[in-house]
Amino acid sequence: MGIEDILMYDESLFQNINAFDPDYMPQNYNFRDTQMEAMAISIRPAMIGGQPSNAIVLGSPATGKTTAIRKVFELVEKNTEKVVCVYINCQLHTTRFGIFSQIYKKMFGHVPPETGVPFSRIYDQIMQNLQKNNKSLVIALDDVNYLFQSKTANKVFYDMLRAYEEYPGVKTAIFAILSDLEFKYAFDKNVNSVFIPQEIHFPLYSYSEIE
Repeated sequence: MGIEDILMYDESLFQNINAFDPDYMPQNYNFRDTQMEAMAISIRPAMIGGQPSNAIVLGSPATGKTTAIRKVFELVEKNTEKVVCVYINCQLHTTRFGIFSQIYKKMFGHVPPETGVPFSRIYDQIMQNLQKNNKSLVIALDDVNYLFQSKTANKVFYDMLRAYEEYPGVKTAIFAILSDLEFKYAFDKNVNSVFIPQEIHFPLYSYSEIE
């Protein structure tokens, strides 16, 4: 078989080769109902005008944390317009401006200019939009330990969770996702007073579940 034949060969052992893509979202997601139910319980108050709860999502790599959150966020946005759900990869977005730019993009459909616009204006537009439309904001910060390494974690959490002080009625929550189970996160006292999370644990898949 020549090179061109190999390139054009359309037979495969796999029914759906896209299932191996890193961003693949399975239609049926098994063995994580307990964890997804805990996430749903945290978000549900926001769907009826209440305050969503914060959470720390813990588990080794490849235990389904990201997929579970994406699935729950998808269900929330399918069933209500009262909650804005934003997933952010903190390996890619480690700055305060970068993180809030992703929130801005989700809410307004485009990223803000990277130069010439102060952070305070971006922040104000996000919070005023939530306030005006009576919406809650839930953000998932995946690999949040990278924010501690870049020394932006305290500021980002403070900006998010104390927004109600300047924008009355705004309700926000953070799902902090950690794969490094030995990582010790530490916030300053101003953040600790508002970030009181429940812990949602993702154990390793068992042999029978993998099968």
